[in-house]
Amino acid sequence: MSMVPYIQKLAAAVKSGKKSALDDLCFEIEYEQLTKDVWPQAVFEFFVSALHDTDITSLTGARAFVLSLYNDFDKLTAEQRRVLLQTFGAEADSFGDEMLRHAASDLVARKYPPALAFDFFAELAGGGGPGGRHMALVGLELLLLSGKLDKRQATFAEPLLAELIRKP
Repeated sequence: MSMVPYIQKLAAAVKSGKKSALDDLCFEIEYEQLTKDVWPQAVFEFFVSALHDTDITSLTGARAFVLSLYNDFDKLTAEQRRVLLQTFGAEADSFGDEMLRHAASDLVARKYPPALAFDFFAELAGGGGPGGRHMALVGLELLLLSGKLDKRQATFAEPLLAELIRKP
């Protein structure tokens, strides 16, 4: 699968700044993956590259990249899942679009094992900047509300969440 047409469409979408252009692009790529058991590495790298680009992640609608990954999460390899989590952690503070941070937090809280998600959010809460703390707040709330945390994690998460609320 050649990614060149998608790279060109992404450049045009960024230039236009239209949310619908990003939605359409991600939907088109996601649609092509329907018959595949695993996302091709080139497609995954296209998405990860977009998540590393602040010109993209500051746009309203950038969450479309995360929503496509969420929808096909079961088609990602273990290594792709590891890289995705690492990308979210590394780029949390550069995600300029609030809904992108919400979508990334939601994906981590719902799709990763609860213990791994908890550790990820605890690390963001303690060492992240404003974007990372925002993602930690959203993610910890989701984990607590879903009841996925064990008693020890929940006991630790509650004061951490209270601190994040006081000092965003």
